[in-house]
Amino acid sequence: GDARGIVAYNSPMKRQGPFSLCFVAVAVLSCLGNSLSGSEAAWEEIPIERCDRLPVITVSVQGKNLRFLVDTAAMSVLNIKSFAGGQMTAIPVTSFTGTRLTSARQVTLPEFVLGGHRLHNLRLPAIDLSPIVEACGGQIDGILGLDLLEAMGATLDLKNRVALMESPVEESEETIQKEFLQGHKHCMD
Repeated sequence: GDARGIVAYNSPMKRQGPFSLCFVAVAVLSCLGNSLSGSEAAWEEIPIERCDRLPVITVSVQGKNLRFLVDTAAMSVLNIKSFAGGQMTAIPVTSFTGTRLTSARQVTLPEFVLGGHRLHNLRLPAIDLSPIVEACGGQIDGILGLDLLEAMGATLDLKNRVALMESPVEESEETIQKEFLQGHKHCMD
């Protein structure tokens, strides 16, 4: 029944009060935090080009470089004129005026690559993007929307015209555990 905190009766900290317990908790969290943040993330910079004033990023689809308009207010779609095949279907398109159905072709991309990030068997609708192509005066093969930007952890820096993406690191579970234990050795001591 010690109202000052959850401390074992045999603990020498019992008489020290809640501030000592808080100090130890902060020290342990700080120690763990330092070792976790010790592995710095490698950031990859993907250049953002322009098509008129619109931001465009080059992606690779099945080994072919394609230009995708970057639009954080849209979901990702393909330009039907850039992608053959697929099955016709109705897709909902939502805007501030409501949701309407439009016809689109569902296309499966075996591999979609942006920098070091690879998405496999990506299924996206393909629609006619001719009005955007005409408006910017250059080739647009698709729209890279919020859904894929978020899935790949992209951060857009429009001032410096780059998309920042944390480089994917593929490590074995054994390597991760070993690095974790090495990073926490000073905490254990």
